[in-house]
Amino acid sequence: MVQKRAPLLCKILTLIVVWLVLYLLMFWSNTRRHDPINRYLVRQNCDTKLKFGEMCPTLYTDLGGKCDLSGTVLDCPDIRHKAKGRMRQSQLVMVRMLRIFHLIATKHNIRYWISAGTLIGAARHKGFIPWDQDVDVELTLTDYIKFVTVGSKDLPEDIFFQNSQTDSHIREAAIADAQLTPKRHPSHPKIGYYKSPFNGRLRDKASCYGYCLLYGCDWHDGLQVDIFVTESKVQDVFPLKEMEFEGFVFPVPKNWTADLQRSYGEDVLKIPRQSSDQQPQILPHPTTNCQRLAEEKVEFD
Repeated sequence: MVQKRAPLLCKILTLIVVWLVLYLLMFWSNTRRHDPINRYLVRQNCDTKLKFGEMCPTLYTDLGGKCDLSGTVLDCPDIRHKAKGRMRQSQLVMVRMLRIFHLIATKHNIRYWISAGTLIGAARHKGFIPWDQDVDVELTLTDYIKFVTVGSKDLPEDIFFQNSQTDSHIREAAIADAQLTPKRHPSHPKIGYYKSPFNGRLRDKASCYGYCLLYGCDWHDGLQVDIFVTESKVQDVFPLKEMEFEGFVFPVPKNWTADLQRSYGEDVLKIPRQSSDQQPQILPHPTTNCQRLAEEKVEFD
């Protein structure tokens, strides 16, 4: 009787072992698939001296920064005061806005990804390029329409969603350009003008990016998250991958390396050595809005 049961027990044990192996393989595969690409990246050249800040500043979350969404309530304290220097304070403002955008996009199943200088920063520094003064994200036209019509309504009071419908000065400039080049600046019935430079933006209300004070324009000019409707092919973007940026995890395009090299050259992930390449285009004011700066006649760097 025992001899007859032995083969049956062996089969059962074999099935259990096979099931455990398959389960462990699936668990490992899922863990690897969701592991941010740059999780084990070591930041480089941290001893390099910069005129406007640090090469390897303390990341947002390591400063105690947090930003979460519970139901309809955003818990995202403003921590700009926890850094020294206008450049890094400005970056902390923009991390908060990007994280809020991410939480709202996730809530409404809006697909987006970080791009341009923000993507370089994630891939090369695990955070901002130390001298970068804005944030770039992209999404499809369909997802952008969803953000404009649905997601933007969830933004907190201290963030202004700027587009040609909410900022009359943007609308006037877009209409003037569209009359000259209508194909370059199409208007959508639901979202108005949406192509750069009249793309949507998140604007911090308590700061000043400074472009208008330098070059003369009247639209809202707080620190910004640029929101671009993508011109990339869908097959080059999806399925999205992930990278860490300032301690949070954000989506990146599938072919992120090729995308960056196509736009910025083969050496895009090498940190430039020339000091002239390590300076911001504009040094924003992170704690004073543009109206007050104009009244006080403060000059921008």
